[in-house]
Amino acid sequence: MAARRPEGIVLRHRSRCASAYGGTCDCRPGYQAQVFSARDRKTIRKTFRTLSDARAWRAEARSALRAGTLRAPTRITVAEAADEWISGAKARVIRTRSGTPYKPSALRSYERSLRTRVVPALGHLRLSSVSRASLQDLVDEMVGAGKSPSTVRNTILPLRAIYRRAVARADVMTNPTLGLSLPAPRGTRDRIAAPAEAAELLEVLERPDQAVWATALYAGLRRGEIRGLRAKDVDFGAGVIRIEQSW
Repeated sequence: MAARRPEGIVLRHRSRCASAYGGTCDCRPGYQAQVFSARDRKTIRKTFRTLSDARAWRAEARSALRAGTLRAPTRITVAEAADEWISGAKARVIRTRSGTPYKPSALRSYERSLRTRVVPALGHLRLSSVSRASLQDLVDEMVGAGKSPSTVRNTILPLRAIYRRAVARADVMTNPTLGLSLPAPRGTRDRIAAPAEAAELLEVLERPDQAVWATALYAGLRRGEIRGLRAKDVDFGAGVIRIEQSW
């Protein structure tokens, strides 16, 4: 007598299996486990090679549904998720992990990476169906094409932000951007001028330029931060410069 499969698990034959035409099974079937999400009014299904794996997943999924930590996979595509994320970040609804709005320069970089590299390669896929392997393939293709390590990393950064939000909202169960093998950045940090050398460099500048370069050298401000400074951001009495915006 054949072993009775538990409720919620069905045998799944390959599409070309002879059993589909009334013959004897000539494939290696899998076991499809399923649970019903009352919250989403959808059935969540996943297929495994072994019955024990299917049983284990179904038990964990039922517990997760009761705890409210599992939802039916979202039907939204990567392209749609990218558009939604960019719009939310520009409106300051979506923020960084520290709770601050994304800087305009960061948003421009994220949007460019999503539009030119991520969406053309993965945009048609559902957000819930992207795997770590498919992302690693994308990374490997860029490395093979001679893309710089910074370009590769900048391609993955906006995806990480999108999946971090999707996981927090329980739209997807896992974040496939974690654990990727990324190329290490090349090059060394630019040399830093010592205080005495900085003073000599400032001495030879024209008077109107000295304040700008002194701010860069002594306060460590970047070009965009210096260009974004306003008079109200500088407190000469307290000796404080407040970075409120960047150009």
